[in-house]
Amino acid sequence: MVPNMPHSHVPSSFSHRCLRTTLAWTLGVLVCLLTWDALGQDRALAHAFGTGSGFPMREHWLFSQVLHEGARRVGWLLMLLVALGVWWPIGLLRRIDLGERLQLAISVLVALGVVSSLKSLNATSCPWD
Repeated sequence: MVPNMPHSHVPSSFSHRCLRTTLAWTLGVLVCLLTWDALGQDRALAHAFGTGSGFPMREHWLFSQVLHEGARRVGWLLMLLVALGVWWPIGLLRRIDLGERLQLAISVLVALGVVSSLKSLNATSCPWD
């Protein structure tokens, strides 16, 4: 059993600066990804790995079962564990308070939603969908 350690509070000026830096990096990366997609660079990368008839390794067990289905299932399993950890924290989740655990769960859910949304908006099709 992990002891419940007191949560240290950071000065608000530090947390605001850290939040601004994190937000700036996040928006910068998003702009780069959207620009890359808008300029068709995703298609150039797709053509490097596929042909006109599709992705030749589409049915290979490593790509289809491990890297595609397995990764998707692990992502949703982690989401479920983090969501349950909001109310029944174990391990490292005990070290953060309820609000931060809730923020973590919402962040993971939003990240999964963003990936799904970007996949649906992208003109390049996924070989498995």
